[in-house]
Amino acid sequence: MVVPVTDAGYVNLYGRDITVRKQAEEERRAANQQLQASEQQLKASNQQLRANEQQLKASNQQLQASEQQLKAANQQLQANEQELKQTNHNLGERVKELNCLYSLSQLVEQHDITLEEIFQGLLELIPPSWHYPEITCARVVFEDREFKTANFKKTKWEQSADIKLSGKKAGAVETYYLKECPILDEGPFLKEERNLIDGISRALGEAIQQKQAEEVLQATNQQLQAGEQQLKAANQQLEATNQQLRAANQQLSASDQQLKAANQQLQAEVAERKGAEEKVQASLKEKEVLLKEIHHRVKNNMQVISSILNLQSKHTDDEQTLKMFKNAQSRVRSMALVHEKLHESRDLAKIDFAEYVRSMVSDLFRLHGISENVRLKVDIKDVFLDINTAIPCGLITNELVSNALKYAFPDERKGDISIGFHSDKDDKFIFTVKDNGVGIPKDIDWRKTETLGMQLVVLLAEQLGGTVELGRSGGTTFTISFDKPKSEDGEAIK
Repeated sequence: MVVPVTDAGYVNLYGRDITVRKQAEEERRAANQQLQASEQQLKASNQQLRANEQQLKASNQQLQASEQQLKAANQQLQANEQELKQTNHNLGERVKELNCLYSLSQLVEQHDITLEEIFQGLLELIPPSWHYPEITCARVVFEDREFKTANFKKTKWEQSADIKLSGKKAGAVETYYLKECPILDEGPFLKEERNLIDGISRALGEAIQQKQAEEVLQATNQQLQAGEQQLKAANQQLEATNQQLRAANQQLSASDQQLKAANQQLQAEVAERKGAEEKVQASLKEKEVLLKEIHHRVKNNMQVISSILNLQSKHTDDEQTLKMFKNAQSRVRSMALVHEKLHESRDLAKIDFAEYVRSMVSDLFRLHGISENVRLKVDIKDVFLDINTAIPCGLITNELVSNALKYAFPDERKGDISIGFHSDKDDKFIFTVKDNGVGIPKDIDWRKTETLGMQLVVLLAEQLGGTVELGRSGGTTFTISFDKPKSEDGEAIK
């Protein structure tokens, strides 16, 4: 049901409405003011928030910078730790190196220690000084000697250094790992170990030189001490000798007078002896001339005999007789040749046998009409014989060479005749005449042959006090061996 509104009621409603509207308006103003205040606060808050954001960004940038610094600090710390570890490792290896070298120096400085003991002591020091001592073995080689650890074995993991004396290699120090190890500086070995083994080799070289010098010094001191003892003994002996000399001087003074008298007598004897020697020298020259003349006349006489035999042979046609004349002529010629060589020689007692043989055999070659199919070989060096030896040897040569020229080379067969003459260690002469011809048949006993030539060879060999042997290998070889002639003092003539 709708209630009608009166004017009074309308006025009341309108008045209340205005009041309400005023209140609303005031509330709105208040709300607007409050809203403006809130906006102001919001603006201020936004500004504060922007400022806080700026501070936060700055803090973040500072935090990032701090993180960068922290990372750099951590990297530096890790590098320092690595460097510290490396330094500690190097110090440890250096300590082992110094301990090894120090122990070696103490070993070397020990009194009366030998080189062998130094080498053995060094082998005990090396393994503990290396990075892997349990698998380390070592060896020291010096000159022709070798020293090594009980577990020594050569492997491919090797490290060595030369021992040098006065710049020359005299040995080596060697270390080996018995099995493969991680690769370090120089393969499985550390560079400190390279330095250590070089130091050991140097120290060892110096120690060896020092020991050798000490041994020389010790030997010198011993020699000096022995020399001092000898000098003392010599001084004592000298004092005794001086006393003897004083006594001898007194005797010498007395003897001097006697010597002067004897000297005068000696001078007279010397003058007399010089005169005698001059007479002897003149007589000797006269005898030399006379002896040369004798050799010359003997040679001429033999040549006359040879010429007579040659003329006589022309008065017979008998082949056997002609052969006998021819043989006799060659024998006379061989003896004449000895006198000819002695006549031409400066030494009237000795003849150059090599020259004599060549001359005689050349005459035989001409006498028998030998062409170039037979050659002569002479192996005689520095042999000089007296006439008593040269003539029998010459006649033997004549017979054997003539026999070879007659029978060894039939039908102009080619070959060689070799003549040798030398000494053996038993003071004997070995005289050989050899040919490479057809040889003497085995069924012929040459010692029992009736030919004068072979009989003459045996007789002449016996005259020399020697023996004759026949060899049938490769032709015919006659070997005559006899004792060397003795000189007046009983020694064999060379």
